[in-house]
Amino acid sequence: MDDLLNLPNSCKSYINHTIGNGMSYINYTIGNGMSYINNTIGDGMSYINHTIGNGISYNINHTIGDNMSYNINYTLGDGMSYNINHTIGNGMSYNINHTLGDDMSYNINHTIGDGMSYINHTIDDGMSYNINHSIGNGMSYINHTIGDGMSYIINHTIGDGMSYINHTIGNSMSYSINYTIGDGMSNINHTIGDGLSYIGIYTKSNKWKSRDEGEGG
Repeated sequence: MDDLLNLPNSCKSYINHTIGNGMSYINYTIGNGMSYINNTIGDGMSYINHTIGNGISYNINHTIGDNMSYNINYTLGDGMSYNINHTIGNGMSYNINHTLGDDMSYNINHTIGDGMSYINHTIDDGMSYNINHSIGNGMSYINHTIGDGMSYIINHTIGDGMSYINHTIGNSMSYSINYTIGDGMSNINHTIGDGLSYIGIYTKSNKWKSRDEGEGG
């Protein structure tokens, strides 16, 4: 620890793990930047991989419940990654993948209930700011492919129904893509071009909800 504290700030890593009774496979490949990473993992088996570039990675926190957490992968570029937090319940969490580009990634937070979760994010070199998910106890399939523009305020509040949410967003700024969805099943698809995007969907009923949009630049 003394050797670590005497290193220059550009290459310090603070990595903490609190792991329960399950088997854990945890791998880190970290570049030259400072890293603050915390994991609290329950009694399920965990497969967790991180590849972090040369930027500062600050406040990357995971709290995972007692079920199996499989294939939780992060590939972070050279930009600063700040406040990437995940709180996952007791459902199986499978294939939670993040690939973030070289710009700043700020405030990417997930709170996931006890349902099975499949979550994928691929974000290019634009700044990613305030991408938040609060997901209930239903099964969730959430995919994001975001281009080089700034992504700002992509928020989801989803109830206990099954959710299928897909985003393919081009290279311009994506601002205020918000969902507040009740307990019914939701099927939401967006393919958005290079223009500025403002999208809001609010539904509370327990009926099937489907929204499929295509927008050009």
